[in-house]
Amino acid sequence: MNVKVLFFDIGGVVCYDIEKFMMKEIAERYNLSYQKIMKFRQKWWELYGTNKISEKEYWRGLLHDLAIEDDLNNFLSLPYKKYILLMDGMLPLLRTLK
Repeated sequence: MNVKVLFFDIGGVVCYDIEKFMMKEIAERYNLSYQKIMKFRQKWWELYGTNKISEKEYWRGLLHDLAIEDDLNNFLSLPYKKYILLMDGMLPLLRTLK
């Protein structure tokens, strides 16, 4: 058998779950409990992660449920790269699989 492509989930496999770091920062910025944010995040993430809603709808719904009144564009343009942290040992592993 000749394997040509391997797929890896980035969130929680190759990298730590960036959403969790992002949500901690949002909790601090808006003085909300991290647990509350993660509860509502799960609701909206299930819809977004299964392609039932757009990223814009995800943020709009999450912000509404959290009663955050801020410009939606501030969330649509978050610097995602800032939250990307590789899991220990994953990069060497991926290189050996190459």
